[in-house]
Amino acid sequence: LPLALTLSNLGSGTRLLGDYAQALQYYEESLAYCREIGERRWTVVALNGIGFTLLDQGDYANAWASLQQALALPQAIQSMPDLLDTLTALGELLAYSGQPIAAGAVLHFVQQQPATLVLAHKRAQHIMAQLALPLPAETITQATALALAQHAWQS
Repeated sequence: LPLALTLSNLGSGTRLLGDYAQALQYYEESLAYCREIGERRWTVVALNGIGFTLLDQGDYANAWASLQQALALPQAIQSMPDLLDTLTALGELLAYSGQPIAAGAVLHFVQQQPATLVLAHKRAQHIMAQLALPLPAETITQATALALAQHAWQS
Protein backbone atom coordinates (compact mmCIF):
# COMPACT_ATOMS: atom_id res chain seq x y z
CA LEU A 1 0.00 0.00 0.00
CA PRO A 2 2.78 2.55 0.65
CA LEU A 3 3.80 2.19 -3.01
CA ALA A 4 0.29 3.05 -4.22
CA LEU A 5 0.12 6.05 -1.89
CA THR A 6 3.54 7.30 -3.01
CA LEU A 7 2.71 6.91 -6.70
CA SER A 8 -0.61 8.73 -6.29
CA ASN A 9 1.06 11.55 -4.37
CA LEU A 10 3.71 11.84 -7.08
CA GLY A 11 0.92 11.95 -9.65
CA SER A 12 -0.80 14.77 -7.77
CA GLY A 13 2.40 16.77 -7.45
CA THR A 14 3.40 16.43 -11.08
CA ARG A 15 -0.15 17.21 -12.22
CA LEU A 16 -0.12 20.44 -10.22
CA LEU A 17 3.20 21.30 -11.87
CA GLY A 18 1.62 20.76 -15.29
CA ASP A 19 3.56 17.62 -16.23
CA TYR A 20 0.46 15.71 -17.29
CA ALA A 21 2.22 12.85 -19.07
CA GLN A 22 4.29 12.05 -15.99
CA ALA A 23 1.27 12.45 -13.72
CA LEU A 24 -0.72 9.98 -15.80
CA GLN A 25 2.15 7.52 -15.65
CA TYR A 26 2.29 7.72 -11.84
CA TYR A 27 -1.48 7.37 -11.50
CA GLU A 28 -1.59 4.44 -13.92
CA GLU A 29 1.21 2.67 -12.04
CA SER A 30 -0.64 3.24 -8.78
CA LEU A 31 -3.86 1.96 -10.35
CA ALA A 32 -2.20 -1.20 -11.66
CA TYR A 33 -0.63 -1.90 -8.28
CA CYS A 34 -3.90 -1.28 -6.41
CA ARG A 35 -5.79 -3.61 -8.70
CA GLU A 36 -3.08 -6.24 -8.32
CA ILE A 37 -3.34 -6.24 -4.52
CA GLY A 38 -7.12 -5.64 -4.42
CA GLU A 39 -6.91 -2.23 -2.71
CA ARG A 40 -10.15 -0.48 -3.65
CA ARG A 41 -9.85 2.87 -1.88
CA TRP A 42 -6.56 3.79 -3.52
CA THR A 43 -7.94 2.46 -6.81
CA VAL A 44 -10.53 5.24 -6.56
CA VAL A 45 -7.84 7.80 -5.75
CA ALA A 46 -5.81 6.73 -8.80
CA LEU A 47 -8.87 6.77 -11.08
CA ASN A 48 -9.84 10.22 -9.79
CA GLY A 49 -6.28 11.42 -10.36
CA ILE A 50 -6.38 10.12 -13.92
CA GLY A 51 -9.76 11.79 -14.41
CA PHE A 52 -8.58 15.16 -13.06
CA THR A 53 -5.42 15.00 -15.17
CA LEU A 54 -7.39 14.26 -18.31
CA LEU A 55 -9.79 17.09 -17.46
CA ASP A 56 -6.83 19.44 -17.08
CA GLN A 57 -5.73 18.38 -20.56
CA GLY A 58 -9.20 18.81 -22.06
CA ASP A 59 -9.57 15.09 -22.82
CA TYR A 60 -13.19 14.87 -21.68
CA ALA A 61 -14.06 11.50 -23.24
CA ASN A 62 -11.24 9.67 -21.48
CA ALA A 63 -11.82 11.65 -18.27
CA TRP A 64 -15.44 10.44 -18.33
CA ALA A 65 -14.31 6.83 -18.80
CA SER A 66 -11.97 7.03 -15.81
CA LEU A 67 -14.52 8.76 -13.60
CA GLN A 68 -17.23 6.25 -14.49
CA GLN A 69 -14.96 3.49 -13.21
CA ALA A 70 -14.27 5.49 -10.05
CA LEU A 71 -17.91 6.27 -9.31
CA ALA A 72 -19.02 2.77 -8.34
CA LEU A 73 -16.24 1.98 -5.88
CA PRO A 74 -16.71 4.58 -3.10
CA GLN A 75 -20.26 3.46 -2.41
CA ALA A 76 -19.19 -0.18 -2.30
CA ILE A 77 -16.51 0.60 0.29
CA GLN A 78 -18.54 3.34 2.03
CA SER A 79 -16.02 6.11 1.40
CA MET A 80 -18.02 9.31 1.16
CA PRO A 81 -14.95 11.59 0.77
CA ASP A 82 -13.82 9.61 -2.28
CA LEU A 83 -17.34 9.68 -3.74
CA LEU A 84 -17.46 13.45 -3.29
CA ASP A 85 -14.05 13.81 -4.94
CA THR A 86 -15.33 11.84 -7.94
CA LEU A 87 -18.49 13.96 -8.03
CA THR A 88 -16.32 17.10 -8.03
CA ALA A 89 -14.54 15.83 -11.13
CA LEU A 90 -17.87 14.91 -12.74
CA GLY A 91 -19.22 18.38 -11.97
CA GLU A 92 -16.17 19.91 -13.60
CA LEU A 93 -16.62 17.64 -16.60
CA LEU A 94 -20.26 18.72 -16.92
CA ALA A 95 -19.21 22.38 -16.74
CA TYR A 96 -16.64 21.96 -19.50
CA SER A 97 -19.06 19.91 -21.59
CA GLY A 98 -21.59 22.71 -21.84
CA GLN A 99 -23.94 21.56 -19.08
CA PRO A 100 -23.59 24.38 -16.53
CA ILE A 101 -26.91 23.79 -14.72
CA ALA A 102 -26.15 20.11 -14.09
CA ALA A 103 -22.58 21.03 -13.12
CA GLY A 104 -23.87 23.63 -10.69
CA ALA A 105 -26.22 21.16 -9.04
CA VAL A 106 -23.52 18.53 -8.58
CA LEU A 107 -20.90 21.01 -7.35
CA HIS A 108 -23.37 22.67 -5.01
CA PHE A 109 -24.16 19.26 -3.55
CA VAL A 110 -20.43 18.56 -3.07
CA GLN A 111 -19.88 21.89 -1.33
CA GLN A 112 -22.67 21.20 1.16
CA GLN A 113 -21.29 17.88 2.38
CA PRO A 114 -19.24 17.81 5.59
CA ALA A 115 -17.22 14.85 4.30
CA THR A 116 -15.92 16.80 1.27
CA LEU A 117 -12.13 16.92 1.23
CA VAL A 118 -10.61 20.42 1.40
CA LEU A 119 -9.11 20.28 -2.09
CA ALA A 120 -12.36 18.98 -3.60
CA HIS A 121 -14.30 21.75 -1.86
CA LYS A 122 -11.92 24.41 -3.16
CA ARG A 123 -12.02 23.00 -6.68
CA ALA A 124 -15.83 22.88 -6.62
CA GLN A 125 -15.93 26.43 -5.29
CA HIS A 126 -13.59 27.64 -8.04
CA ILE A 127 -15.66 26.02 -10.80
CA MET A 128 -18.90 27.35 -9.31
CA ALA A 129 -17.40 30.84 -9.30
CA GLN A 130 -16.47 30.45 -12.98
CA LEU A 131 -19.99 29.31 -13.82
CA ALA A 132 -21.56 32.19 -11.87
CA LEU A 133 -24.96 30.51 -11.99
CA PRO A 134 -27.82 31.22 -9.68
CA LEU A 135 -29.27 27.84 -8.83
CA PRO A 136 -32.97 27.45 -9.49
CA ALA A 137 -35.09 26.60 -6.43
CA GLU A 138 -35.93 23.19 -7.94
CA THR A 139 -32.24 22.34 -8.26
CA ILE A 140 -31.59 23.33 -4.66
CA THR A 141 -34.53 21.19 -3.53
CA GLN A 142 -33.28 18.19 -5.53
CA ALA A 143 -29.70 18.60 -4.31
CA THR A 144 -30.91 18.91 -0.72
CA ALA A 145 -32.97 15.72 -1.07
CA LEU A 146 -29.96 13.97 -2.56
CA ALA A 147 -27.74 15.21 0.26
CA LEU A 148 -30.18 13.95 2.87
CA ALA A 149 -30.40 10.57 1.13
CA GLN A 150 -26.59 10.32 1.02
CA HIS A 151 -26.39 11.30 4.68
CA ALA A 152 -28.78 8.44 5.51
CA TRP A 153 -26.53 6.09 3.47
CA GLN A 154 -23.47 7.31 5.38
CA SER A 155 -25.07 6.80 8.81
